[in-house]
Amino acid sequence: MREIHIFFLFSVFLVYPLARDFFCYNYYTAVGITALYGLSPMMYYTIYNGFQGQVIAIGLALSIFLLHLHAINNCKTFSDYYLYIPLAVLFNWGISLTYPHMLPFIYAPLVAYLIVLSFYVRSYHVLLIWMLFVITIDTHIFLILKSAIEKTHDMHYANL
Repeated sequence: MREIHIFFLFSVFLVYPLARDFFCYNYYTAVGITALYGLSPMMYYTIYNGFQGQVIAIGLALSIFLLHLHAINNCKTFSDYYLYIPLAVLFNWGISLTYPHMLPFIYAPLVAYLIVLSFYVRSYHVLLIWMLFVITIDTHIFLILKSAIEKTHDMHYANL
């Protein structure tokens, strides 16, 4: 039960950089938002009732947001995204294990941000490169899950 508090603590630490880097809040506002998240009664209810999967999924979702927003804002070509692929695969695989039905809700704001950004810079290049990045991530996750399923299948039938 104690590990749920650690996962929550890590998610609290992810709120601050999201507020500072993406929403461009000043120091005091970002600290206030982080404190409000850390003292949220909804989060305490979730922790108290032991919904560990939800707490882990919140941390992973915040990590996915930060990773993708940092990649979108700093990468100009697809080869610039190579650095982000291993960590993105790890985070997406983790959310696929805990709450896979939440992936559309995680990616919808990112797609909306990219569409607005594409209109703003008058180029769909950023959106297309990011879509190729996501396809690469999903391909890696599919290969990992496929090999895990095959190994589980082989181990199950070897014991019969």
